Amino acid sequence: MRVLAGCDTHKVSLQTRKLMLKGCVGEAAYLVFTKWAASLELPTPHEVIDLGRWTPNPERPDIASVVISNCFSYVCDERFRTPARIKAIWDLYLACLKVGLGDAIKNRVNMLMDQKIFSNTDRTYITVLKELGEYERHFRSEEA
Repeated sequence: MRVLAGCDTHKVSLQTRKLMLKGCVGEAAYLVFTKWAASLELPTPHEVIDLGRWTPNPERPDIASVVISNCFSYVCDERFRTPARIKAIWDLYLACLKVGLGDAIKNRVNMLMDQKIFSNTDRTYITVLKELGEYERHFRSEEA
């Protein structure tokens, strides 16, 4: 999934995407994977983060996990990181929490915090951290 997210983020050609995926999993697995991925109709990070065209579905945590991973890669790339996108990814994580997908976002939330990708003006990240039980992990040293 990370290779796929990287291909999407860097807008590589279809030929390069095909070569990278085949190199990672082999020809047979590549064919099965591409058939499966096409059936998912996954939104691009741009559609999710910039246009808000996706709502997490608690019945499909597999899709949520892929979308969350792709959006994480998109926002973490400094070429695409803007205050609006940082706010949008925290809003996305909050939406995931509201439908019971906390497990799907926990690792990505902690990675965003470790990379200091949050806004001091928008406090959504604090709500997300507290609901995940991760607030003290990131702020205990500052409050001590």
